[in-house]
Amino acid sequence: MLREVPYTLISDLSYHLNVGERWKQLGGQLKFNTTQVNTFALEKKNATQAMLQEWMQKDGSTVVALQNTFRKMKWTREERMVGKYV
Repeated sequence: MLREVPYTLISDLSYHLNVGERWKQLGGQLKFNTTQVNTFALEKKNATQAMLQEWMQKDGSTVVALQNTFRKMKWTREERMVGKYV
């Protein structure tokens, strides 16, 4: 489960995804609706963290599932970051 990996992964992902609000694309892939994405956006510097913390509460929120999502999106850097914890 994603919630079992060191917090540094979430922190590193946030560093990359908060820039340019790339996290919003990920949010769509993780099945968050517009209202939820807008709520995460209220936490400007921590939007990625807020979104991933919410996603961690869902069934199937595994490291492998997140890695596969990045692979599907062709986000190789993020896929490699997550892959270290698979």
